[in-house]
Amino acid sequence: MYIDGDFHSGLAYCKKCGYNKKVMYLKRERCPVCHSYVEPVPDKYIDQYDLFPDDETEELFIEECVKSSPEFDPELFAHWEEIYQEYCDRMDAITAQGEALLNGTNKGNKYGVRCPYCNATNVRKISVLSKAGSVGLFGVFAAGKVISQWHCTHCGSDF
Repeated sequence: MYIDGDFHSGLAYCKKCGYNKKVMYLKRERCPVCHSYVEPVPDKYIDQYDLFPDDETEELFIEECVKSSPEFDPELFAHWEEIYQEYCDRMDAITAQGEALLNGTNKGNKYGVRCPYCNATNVRKISVLSKAGSVGLFGVFAAGKVISQWHCTHCGSDF
């Protein structure tokens, strides 16, 4: 029986859907498929590399541990790999969105313009009013902004 806080290196599985993966616990994990707690695979089913030694042993494990569990759900068991793939795809999309946000490419623009300095796509057109205000405030020192057409909201440069 798994006790919260135990350290375990090996395989873990879900008693409800049969999901399994190689893990290293420092705390209790939930199954990404059905959100039940995962348990360590008993040592008698795994080899020294923390894997099922053969298909026969894996089938025996599924029969004795997964399918005999009172929490077992045959419908989830039949589709856990598909559900897990959908979960992985969602996590990849979230990761890509986060990376795009960090890189400044999370938003396109209707002009198809990229910043030449950081390659970000979240740029905006510098308005005539903004240019006039810069000239009014800074005079000749606003020349850089006056000749620029675009402002990058990621790195702050004008180009």
